[in-house]
Amino acid sequence: MGSISVRRQDGSTLVVRTTKKTRFVRLLHENPVHVDLSAIGETPALEELSLSSSSVLDALDLAPLAHHPALGSLTARVAKPPDLAPLASTPMARLSIDLDGPDVLDFRPLHGHATLAHLALGFLGTQSELDLSFVRELPALESLSIDGGDWRTLDLSPLEGLPLTSFTLLRQYVKEVDLSILAQPALEHLMLQDLEIHQGYLSLLPLAKCTKLRFLSLAGAEVGTLEVTALSKLKDLARFDPPNFKSMMMDPSGTPILSKGLARWEASIGIE
Repeated sequence: MGSISVRRQDGSTLVVRTTKKTRFVRLLHENPVHVDLSAIGETPALEELSLSSSSVLDALDLAPLAHHPALGSLTARVAKPPDLAPLASTPMARLSIDLDGPDVLDFRPLHGHATLAHLALGFLGTQSELDLSFVRELPALESLSIDGGDWRTLDLSPLEGLPLTSFTLLRQYVKEVDLSILAQPALEHLMLQDLEIHQGYLSLLPLAKCTKLRFLSLAGAEVGTLEVTALSKLKDLARFDPPNFKSMMMDPSGTPILSKGLARWEASIGIE
């Protein structure tokens, strides 16, 4: 039997017992500020570690997780970027890290990781410009989420050509997003929400190639005229959250509208 030592936000402590049969450890509701994994013991069935989300860990040593045979999911909000090297020898599939500080998270230890498919990054404090070039070194990556950050521009070019099924960009000062970089046939979920996009005219033409697209959100952007012809034939598009717009236009070739998500807005669409 092993244990995980926890110190809560209110100063109280908790010891979580682990065994060879433990599959999940979820501490989010405990509001931890410190978690010690050094005595975790043998946990060959452990699949998920959810350590913190609303509270911030002062630090996180992942060394005890090295070579873990089953660990597939890790969630943590930390003040200092942890060393990700121990995760390189695990079958990690989902990694969610929120950083509450200026230091940069180094993804080089995970280059070439064969199973890391879902990555969510949150930025709570002042950050230097985010370099996304590391994503091209994650061969299994399917889903990428980036939430927060103080940058005014974000170079998305490393994402071009990657067969992501989901991309989320939330709550940033980014003023422009090149849809042609993100658009590719595998994309099913695209959320570009609460950004600083202010454009007189925005065409969604690049998204015509996203034939599997089911969800699209541009909520929070400010657009004069929104051109939506590209969405009309996307039969799988079930939900479309448009930006704030003055007019929504479509070429006659877009009718009849086959997209359920766009059909909801049919009364707002003007035919060019």
